[in-house]
Amino acid sequence: ACDLPVAPKKQLSAEAAAKRFEKALHMYSLHNWQVSVRQKLVSRVTVGGNKIYIRASALFSEEDIVSLIAHEIETHVLTSENGSHQIYELLRRGCAGYLDTQEGLAIYNEQGVLSPFSTKMFNPPRNLLGLKYSLSHSLAQTRTFLQAELGYTPEKALHQCISMKRGLGDTSQQGGFTKSIVYFRGLRAIEKFVENGGNIKRLYIGKIALEDVELAEKLTGIKAPLILPQHLR
Repeated sequence: ACDLPVAPKKQLSAEAAAKRFEKALHMYSLHNWQVSVRQKLVSRVTVGGNKIYIRASALFSEEDIVSLIAHEIETHVLTSENGSHQIYELLRRGCAGYLDTQEGLAIYNEQGVLSPFSTKMFNPPRNLLGLKYSLSHSLAQTRTFLQAELGYTPEKALHQCISMKRGLGDTSQQGGFTKSIVYFRGLRAIEKFVENGGNIKRLYIGKIALEDVELAEKLTGIKAPLILPQHLR
């Protein structure tokens, strides 16, 4: 037996990715949302206000596009949009402790559209291990660890290190930006919620923490989610 060379994946430009995101927004009739390509972004894609920002230099595989639509649009955009239709402004801006639930739901939705064999399925625990290492090592040491021990590509390792070490003026210092823990912790909470019979639709009333859903549903004037992802309809 022999190992066949891996076929190169077609890469889409930021402009091509923007068209795919615009198509997804149109599918959900989100005409008040815009997609903007920016030169300087740490993340390849981020959501802010009523805009989706894409880093101009970023390239995307088909797998990237599908998972990002599930993560950014079918989670962050839809919960924000649903929250904006509630009488409580807090449900659009984000309730206390909402971030774990928001990012956990985003990763849960993302994994729902990925192949079970996709390397992206391992990103939450892999990023957490990288973060733990970065807290006691420099940027250069962390980048080497991500490549040698966790299987990151050189480019991905660099971008992940920049994300982990943001805010540090001296990259030889230990320490890191600990948001990576939110994705893993949030995902495990969502998985447990579903395992215990929880209905994911309930999390779409706005940007809310998992533990506050039952209380929020009792509020006067609270509305059912206006828009749900296609797979939940």
